[in-house]
Amino acid sequence: MHKSLRLPDPCPDSPDAGFDGGPGGYLRFQYIAPQMIAAAEHVHHECWEEIIVLAGDVLLVNEGQMGRGSVVGHPQEWYHAPFASRSGAIILVHTDAPMGYPWPPRDYPGGQSLCECYLEAQDWTREIDHVPWSHHPLAPVQDADPLYQAWRQTPSGRLWGDDDLPGEVPYLPGGRGKASAFRSSWQRKVQ
Repeated sequence: MHKSLRLPDPCPDSPDAGFDGGPGGYLRFQYIAPQMIAAAEHVHHECWEEIIVLAGDVLLVNEGQMGRGSVVGHPQEWYHAPFASRSGAIILVHTDAPMGYPWPPRDYPGGQSLCECYLEAQDWTREIDHVPWSHHPLAPVQDADPLYQAWRQTPSGRLWGDDDLPGEVPYLPGGRGKASAFRSSWQRKVQ
């Protein structure tokens, strides 16, 4: 669920629609439900994304635990997530170009388990603090997982998505640098 802060802000009505947001990207308040888990990784081939946590909490595996005031940026083509929220969250999301829709997901070994551990281990009596992944108690759990380490060494476990399959939505325009060329082709009509 979201509230647009920049118009126009077209939203796709089907998985074939292709793009989410207007020509300059989107600026939205978004709501993440309590106890929500997204166990897969995903990538935005077309845009950079910034997330600011305004209320609640979000765990982003490999990035950290985010509380109120935390900010994270995801470069175009950077795989990110899984994520979970203990209490739910209100976030401000900003992109610099329309975002492909739906987000291309990929399986993430141990993603569901890490998110479940986060939800089970959190202290409900205090507000969540920002904790970088390198200092988070789940980081060594993931690092010790041989399935995760083996997957990270395969082509399926690459951190960047610039070699993903081209030729279909949401993979177009795809590739680092192509979003800028795509956007530079837009023309404003002067009335």
